[in-house]
Amino acid sequence: MSAVAVTITTQDVKGKAALSKVHVPTSFTLDQYVDFANGFAQVMANLQDGTITEIGVSVPVDVSLLFAVAGSLADAAEKGFFSVATTVSGLFTKYILPMFDRTKVISGSDQIDVEDSDIAALVSAYEDGITTTGGTWHLGDSRGNEDLSLSSARGVFLERS
Repeated sequence: MSAVAVTITTQDVKGKAALSKVHVPTSFTLDQYVDFANGFAQVMANLQDGTITEIGVSVPVDVSLLFAVAGSLADAAEKGFFSVATTVSGLFTKYILPMFDRTKVISGSDQIDVEDSDIAALVSAYEDGITTTGGTWHLGDSRGNEDLSLSSARGVFLERS
């Protein structure tokens, strides 16, 4: 399993952000990771001229037993690209799905078939969110703007020899 990633965002005087990422072992609680992140951010703050604006903790979860084995044609270089309009006019979130299934693309084009039931479920997640026992979770961009509607969907595939 991957290590836990702690990401610290620092902003300069022009408002531009830079990320610093460190990895730590997976043997601690979430509260301990947050405590470490705050302590490490203070160490960084003492060395930087910018403003630390955010700390993120990414905890890996092994779900490999929950999903099917990769197909014989799976290739990380083959991707599905989705562009989704957000609540801010003119801003879009871009999603890239690696190892995209070629059968989900309309024959003779690079357009992803949004009528396909699996693609329709993904579009619904973008547009309506995903409902769990904790409520409905809406996807959004890195600025916190909620996704509203699919703008474009296309596949990019390498030619196999």
